Amino acid sequence: MLYSCLVDADFIDTETYMSDIVKPRGCNMDILELRNVMNTFLSNLVGNSTKINDKRKDILRQCLSKAKSETGLYTLTVPTGGGKTYSSLAFALNHAVINGLEKIIYVIPYTSIIEQNAKVFKDILGEENILEHHSNFQYEKAENEQIQNIEEKLKLASENWDIPIVVTTNVQFFESLFANKSSKCRKIHNIAKSVIIFDEAQMLPIEYLKPCLLAVSELVKNYGSTAVLCTATQPSINELLPVSVIPIEIMDNPRQLYDEFKKVRVIVKGDLDDDTLSDELNQLEQVLCIVSTRKHAKEIFSRLDGEKFHLSTLMCPIHRQSTLSEIRQRLKDKKPCKVVSTQLIEAGVDVDFPVVYRSIAGIDSIVQSAGRCNREGRLEEGKVFVFKPISEYSKVKGYLERTTKVAEMVLRKYPDDPISLNAIEYYFKMLYDIEGEENLDKKSVIGCFEERRSELAFNFRTAAERFKLIESNTYSIVIPYNNIAEKLLNEAQFSPYPLSVARRLQPYTVSIYEYEYKALLKNATVKIINDSFIVLENTDKNYDQSTGIIIPKDTYGEAIFL
Repeated sequence: MLYSCLVDADFIDTETYMSDIVKPRGCNMDILELRNVMNTFLSNLVGNSTKINDKRKDILRQCLSKAKSETGLYTLTVPTGGGKTYSSLAFALNHAVINGLEKIIYVIPYTSIIEQNAKVFKDILGEENILEHHSNFQYEKAENEQIQNIEEKLKLASENWDIPIVVTTNVQFFESLFANKSSKCRKIHNIAKSVIIFDEAQMLPIEYLKPCLLAVSELVKNYGSTAVLCTATQPSINELLPVSVIPIEIMDNPRQLYDEFKKVRVIVKGDLDDDTLSDELNQLEQVLCIVSTRKHAKEIFSRLDGEKFHLSTLMCPIHRQSTLSEIRQRLKDKKPCKVVSTQLIEAGVDVDFPVVYRSIAGIDSIVQSAGRCNREGRLEEGKVFVFKPISEYSKVKGYLERTTKVAEMVLRKYPDDPISLNAIEYYFKMLYDIEGEENLDKKSVIGCFEERRSELAFNFRTAAERFKLIESNTYSIVIPYNNIAEKLLNEAQFSPYPLSVARRLQPYTVSIYEYEYKALLKNATVKIINDSFIVLENTDKNYDQSTGIIIPKDTYGEAIFL
């Protein structure tokens, strides 16, 4: 923390000395002003008087009430569709004002959720007060002077998080906490005295769960922060926390809330081969099928009839966004709509199907899948069918295989309601027992701080090297998806600084594993531009407008991109 203060002050002092003009840092609305804007917005928010909306209002009321409490570690256990985006922000802003905290930091696992939540926050509180800090975000060149000034301020704020509200990823947040380089560490002192919301907290990386929880506990105990673990599937973490840190639940009665929000029935179907599965899906007008591998998604999609859609990370982000927009419109218009997706659709994607099929996976994934079914409670009961796929395309390994095995245990123990809070608690306890304590800190990051603790000799360099949430065995392939992408690639090809275009190319990028990249090389389907970007050649042949990038069949199969 001291190092962060020092290097950030040094960066800013050097910037001031070297620059002829004063950089537009700060000058944002303060937390009190933002709280007032948020509360005014909520008081004017009018929705249809439905049972679900009434419960959402009650969740908001409880969040505002608990915001008056002192700083600490909190949990917010709200069912999917419970309106936790508004409620958690309301808690954070009101809690910050009451306790003299200075910032709100949202930590979210998926960039797709970040983009969605950041847009909500910007619409309410103003773009100039929200920093969206993740790999997919891009600052566009603006002709309007006012917009230019806002974007310049946001660029500067991304260096040290000197802004009231930050929306970022698990990767950016935790790798900064464990970093040893000045450029990453300079933001750490601005995390102190903040409200930190961990959205979809069940997605905290299990191989680094202990160091992550200890880091959060340290911020709460010694740096005046409040942390909120926000999810529908609250992991069982009490035994992994220091004895002095005891989580406080914001909701008065999460079990009653679960019963009140129960809108679906989970039905266990047992084994289903691809023929049977596709036959059942083809009998339905509107249905979502979620499977665990990209290859299985593509196979089931090929067997569907009628108006059908595919979603996976083989599609570049802008392609997925346009597909989702079409899906939402068809659902709204009550038109036929069959969708097969990997689990990227499970968290933060607002769709509402009457029927969902889910290949067996962790119980937290099944709960998220259920959140895409009868989301608004328009039906008396939505149906979620959990099945065990019998397919050469459905095999998973490693951690995903273990979560599936634990889920099977839960389905046997709680056959009537395998997504109840009791079932979720049992699932996480069994999962952590099976993983073993050593696998909750697989890279021994904590050891870097404990081995010579009495001497205050901490091995920051080794900790930074070990703490990598995303391993570097993937390749980013740029897809010339449309005229905009082609223009950007042309700019990169002839630029002396091609990486200056990198952020703007993120919406057209697909990540693949090394063996898949080698298969593309072998088939001469990619080229390198300006020693900086790997670009897919001949998109008419190598990129399918329904399913995305085409990986040669002899090698592509078992990669899992979420």
